[in-house]
Amino acid sequence: MYSNYYSTKTKKNSNILRFTPEGFKYSIDVPFPGRVLPVCARCKKNYKTREHCRTKECHTGLPWNDTFLCITLDASCTGPDNKLLDGPFMAQGVSNTAYQYATEIDPKTPSCGPCKEKNYTRTYCRSNKKHRALPWSTVYVMLSLKPDGIIPPPDEAENPDIVKEMNAKRRKINSDSNNSAVNTTDDSKAVEGAETEDKGKINDSKAVQG
Repeated sequence: MYSNYYSTKTKKNSNILRFTPEGFKYSIDVPFPGRVLPVCARCKKNYKTREHCRTKECHTGLPWNDTFLCITLDASCTGPDNKLLDGPFMAQGVSNTAYQYATEIDPKTPSCGPCKEKNYTRTYCRSNKKHRALPWSTVYVMLSLKPDGIIPPPDEAENPDIVKEMNAKRRKINSDSNNSAVNTTDDSKAVEGAETEDKGKINDSKAVQG
């Protein structure tokens, strides 16, 4: 239902839902289409508009009512043993995917996309026809491991001391690389300065000879 809806002209954090799915260690930021994500519970209580809540103030809290989200994991999210990594992960909007519910559906579930387009009722879709497709308002995203994410080995992921040590090593490596880059720049400037000084001396000697 929502495809090609992401715009680069909006604020960075506008229409973003931030939450931690069950079984995840870190929260994820899920991009939503404009004017689709309902207001948060606080703004609903204060009668704030969706534009004020999600676009102007960039609130990222959970919406006040039911919102349907379909999350797909790519290959980078799991380890060699097919277990979910710690993350952190980033979400990117994708086109609709033909997923279906595997169990019985609550009759109060919103109708599927085709039934919504034909203006069929929810009762006709879910109770009479037993359609198992996801609700028409579902937003689809793909999760990927962030490039700078920490990926501890499967047998070490549950040991916080090892994870802290790995993080410290990564910070030290980044710091050393930055220092080496600065030193290299300083050395190059020193070489250029020495070459300029030598050229000046040669020019002065030629002028004295002349």
